[in-house]
This record gives sequence, C-alpha cells and structure tokens, in this order.
Amino acid sequence: MIFPYVKVTRFHKHQKVERLLPWIRFGIYNPENKLNILYPLGLVDSGSEITFVDHEFAEVLGYNIKKGNKTEVVGVGGAHIDVYFHKVGIVLDNKSKERPLKSFQN
Repeated sequence: MIFPYVKVTRFHKHQKVERLLPWIRFGIYNPENKLNILYPLGLVDSGSEITFVDHEFAEVLGYNIKKGNKTEVVGVGGAHIDVYFHKVGIVLDNKSKERPLKSFQN
C-alpha cells in the first residue's frame, strides 16, 4: 500500500525541524454501533505493535474507557502510561469513497 507523505514541522530547542511522514485516513468505530464512524488522520508506523486512539475519540464512539483491559506501556523515552484495550472496528478508505478496502474488528 502506498501512503501519502506530509511535511510536519516541529520546533526542537527553538530550532525548526521539518520531516516527511506517512499518513493514512482510516475509519474507526465501536462494533456495538457500526453507523458512528470517525475518520481521523493517522501516522503510519510500520514498527508499531499497538494502535493508540485518543480518549476523546473513544468517548465519542461510546466506549467506557476504564472498562477495557488495562495495561501499562513504556515509550521510547521511558515514559510509562496506562492504556485500556477495547475491541474496535477499522475501515481503510479507498479514496473514491464508494466502498472500504477493508473492514475488520480487532
């Protein structure tokens, strides 16, 4: 699959840093309500083992966040955060918007 690259700018120690990063538009939904789909823009990370979604998305989709399976994850810099796993549906869009490339629950 080919992903579009978008220039992202950040300021590290007051120095402008620009990078090209791969992004994908996808849909996410709660399997208990397949009609309520959100379409965020996501960063493609081919080395990632877990996909994270902000708690605000989860709340809009009707999840009770803390009822999920809780685990602690550690970031590259050593930061520890608690996350909650939930079953979600994902739609990969095909740009023509006629039908999704894939729809599955994880």
